[in-house]
Amino acid sequence: MQQSNPSPVQHATGILDTEDDMDDPVFDELLANIGSSLAEHTAVVLPDTFDLEEQINELSYTCPVTEQQSMVNEIFASFMDNEQIVRCFLNQQYDRCMKFYAQTVISEPGRESPVPQCQLTAFYKLWQSHMTSAEYESECLPLILLSSKGTKPALYSAIFKPCTTVRQLLLSDKAAQLSYIDNQKMTSRATDGFDAKARGKIRYIGGYAVAKLKYNYMCQVKSNMYKTSALGVSKFNTASVMVEFLEKMTVSEHHLIAVTEDPGSLSETSRKQNINRGLTNISDQCYHCFESIVTASLNELSSKNLVKHGNSLHDHVIKTLEENNQFFASFYKMCSGNNANPASNDNIRTLNRECIYKVSSILLKQFSRDFMESCHTRKKMEHRKQIQVSEKKTAHNTHFKQTKSLNPISITTTEQPGTSGVSSKDQLQHIQIILF
Repeated sequence: MQQSNPSPVQHATGILDTEDDMDDPVFDELLANIGSSLAEHTAVVLPDTFDLEEQINELSYTCPVTEQQSMVNEIFASFMDNEQIVRCFLNQQYDRCMKFYAQTVISEPGRESPVPQCQLTAFYKLWQSHMTSAEYESECLPLILLSSKGTKPALYSAIFKPCTTVRQLLLSDKAAQLSYIDNQKMTSRATDGFDAKARGKIRYIGGYAVAKLKYNYMCQVKSNMYKTSALGVSKFNTASVMVEFLEKMTVSEHHLIAVTEDPGSLSETSRKQNINRGLTNISDQCYHCFESIVTASLNELSSKNLVKHGNSLHDHVIKTLEENNQFFASFYKMCSGNNANPASNDNIRTLNRECIYKVSSILLKQFSRDFMESCHTRKKMEHRKQIQVSEKKTAHNTHFKQTKSLNPISITTTEQPGTSGVSSKDQLQHIQIILF
């Protein structure tokens, strides 16, 4: 009896009606490994300080813009509904991370010297090879099955983020053993004195900060001008006082040119003026305050503090400057003048904090650009010349070989003795015999 051909649907899906075709020992073994993989790594657990819900909230996108970001948030929500499975998976990755660290970093009792860079590099290589292996993909299958929605990039992105947090958690516990290498490529900043160009930039930054704060408080004044509630009246009064303080910091351009002690510092603002000459000019007293902010900020913005504080470097700079009582005293004197009013102490302190935040934010962006630029390896002119010379030699050798292989073979025929009377046909036959 002839077997009936499978239908097109069976051809497309690869599923047949016979029970023998449905038995796949390889697939059954894979499912068994997935089920047992979570139970095998329950011995090593994450520390008690690791809060899964808090970590998921930090990794989620607060204002998702793209479709993939929304998918990642939905996947994180499905993770929280199955917290036990996610925690077992992270315990498994934490166990592997600890094994990689123990395998590469040689532990020495009573070690005072930091871990060598080669050992840390070996650890990162092992971790990277694990994150790109097929074994890691099989370990991710239980989490992939939790979410019915989401594309493959969104799923792996949502799984990769908690794994990175686990690795950072392990290295943060070992931070005392890690080495610090000062970035020698960072350009040294002169904090003991600035040239005319640098002073001009400081005055321009100060004028920008004052103008920006004044604009924000003027918007608050206009929005709360006609409000009768207690909160609206309080905001209006506070904003009006702030605008009054900021007005004392500004001065007209013509008057500043006549009375300034440092005419060289006016060049940057004058160069960037528009047709209406609308850029804000600050007084010399205000300029000295901003110069102190810049000097103190540059002292704190270093590669060493970046390694020490990480993402909280900006907060560290702001806190250090706020705790400088000498700087606050000069700022308070500039705002209040000779008539000191204790009631305005809080407003001046708030304005001082906002000025520090504005200026330090600008300097932090410049520091991040300088730091990223210093991390790139630039090829020097000598290295480029060596590459050009080697390329020319390679091209010349290749061209010489090609031309040599394309040269025609020159065949010289010599008249044999006794063949002067032989015909040309016989001579050609004689040449062929010699060649072959």
